[in-house]
Amino acid sequence: MNELNLSEIEKETRYLVDLVNQNPMAFALNEARIPAIPLEIAILAQNFAADKDRRAVKAYESWLTNAPDELWQTTTFDNGHGPDKADFIPQKHLQGLTPAGVHAGFMQAIQKHADKLPNLIEVADQYLHGRRLISEVAVGPTLPLDDYGNVFIANTERVIQGQVAGLVERVQELNRPKTDLELELDAIREEFANEHSDIIIEPGTYKKIEQKPKKRIFAGKTQQAQDNVQAKLESSLKRLLDRLDSPDITPEKKWITATIPFKAYNVLSNYKYNSENAAFAELYCQEAGWETGCFISPKEAFERGFTVLKGTETNPFVQRFPIDIPAHEMVNGQKVPKLKEDGTPETYRIYGMGYSLMFNIDQLEWKDSSRPDPRIKWKEAYKGAIEPKPCNQENLEIMRTALMDLGYVKIETNHSQNAYSPSTDTIYLRNPDSFRNVLRFNHTLLHELAHATGHPDRLARPEQADYHLDVAMRGKEELIANRVSALLIEHYGLHNSELGESYTANNEVYDLGWARKAYEKDPMLIMDTLGSAQYAFNTLKPIIDKKLEQMNVLELFQEEKVNFGEKPKADPELKAKGEYKKPSYKRRMTV
Repeated sequence: MNELNLSEIEKETRYLVDLVNQNPMAFALNEARIPAIPLEIAILAQNFAADKDRRAVKAYESWLTNAPDELWQTTTFDNGHGPDKADFIPQKHLQGLTPAGVHAGFMQAIQKHADKLPNLIEVADQYLHGRRLISEVAVGPTLPLDDYGNVFIANTERVIQGQVAGLVERVQELNRPKTDLELELDAIREEFANEHSDIIIEPGTYKKIEQKPKKRIFAGKTQQAQDNVQAKLESSLKRLLDRLDSPDITPEKKWITATIPFKAYNVLSNYKYNSENAAFAELYCQEAGWETGCFISPKEAFERGFTVLKGTETNPFVQRFPIDIPAHEMVNGQKVPKLKEDGTPETYRIYGMGYSLMFNIDQLEWKDSSRPDPRIKWKEAYKGAIEPKPCNQENLEIMRTALMDLGYVKIETNHSQNAYSPSTDTIYLRNPDSFRNVLRFNHTLLHELAHATGHPDRLARPEQADYHLDVAMRGKEELIANRVSALLIEHYGLHNSELGESYTANNEVYDLGWARKAYEKDPMLIMDTLGSAQYAFNTLKPIIDKKLEQMNVLELFQEEKVNFGEKPKADPELKAKGEYKKPSYKRRMTV
């Protein structure tokens, strides 16, 4: 579906009402000979053109309201909670005023004005499709029809009215003057629209906390000596940040997300879904916990020897296709085909919409032991070749189990992002199978746990309270969380493997990116993160140790004394033992 421009709905609605009033019979190309405007458009007119004459716009609605009782019939259906009844008028009694017929007549009447009514055309298309879908799902088994646009069902219209009421509310909300607070929140959202943002701030949850500037005391007996120390520190930090522009950190070495970006496509045709169907695909995968966005049609699946898991249902995707409809005009009171200058019939194009039903490859079973399961290669291709497991894979998986069962804060998986919400005190993670490796999963979860330490009921970090108000505070909070995560990874030796060097390099780029945010406001803000990181580290470490001890695995993780001012280093003894080869920083990494 095309995205609606809500800001134009009111203007287009008022234009349409004037258009109908100027020539109502242009909208009366039906057996009943009354102007027929789709009901959803009439509801928009009621809300956005109430000061205009709407008798012609409401003619169809009035006809339905006054329809004799003998035209109505009743069918029973199951509404999901038990038996229910639906009242409807069949096609033979509607005199051409079926939802599909009204829609077609409306489109024909406005075809010369389509450029001025693009959003109303989209609204009419969407709600006609919605009627058909709602009716088919609700009453389809008891009222089987070839086209549910050819019957008027009161129950369906009540659902449609509720949906249009929501649309009206969104338009009214958009067009009303915003308060100063709303304008400020809009500016905040725009300022902080960043893919690395992983704290969910609900509007109204937090207020700006006025704090006195922290007094930093530098070494030196005189003010001049102290100023010199501060200047040197600021210079050092500036050189650190300049590394972002160094040739050693090229675009391909910029921060790489911990998870594989979501993609949705047909694994056989390699057809990539557009933004609309990609959104559907991601929703389906999140709800079911599927590993990839790889889909295949039922016919393709069965032809290749797959069977379907018991209870499996297909997933609908939208298909759009053009329909060229013959144009007509009224000549001497007669409806005749409209011709072009060359004498050929003139047509106008509308777009129909249907559904294709697909399986995700995780809904299938492969029972042919004589051939390899094709899904293995499909998943490798999706992930850009699955990374080999490192030498400490067992320890990484044990730590993953421990962190997921830590009980420090609620953790939910199969969400669209990795984030922490202070308002719900919950960590949200993507599907664990979408992470590039278990080390990156553990680092991400530790990062979010570090954010959780700043909750108002725990360490009450002001950096978290002001996260959405000040980009420097946001930078500090991200540096604190990432520093804590990296230090815990180092403390438990989780980085001592073939993944160590690429992990550390990637982590450094992340730190530098957020360090710049804090530096641009006050270079010394970066120094303040060290103390906050130490508090958070000392909060989480005993809790993790206790969990590992309960699991009787604490001795598997070597303890190291961590330094809050240094990056983690790989264990030199491990390399000396030849357990893994030092990888080149230039080696190909999955993006």
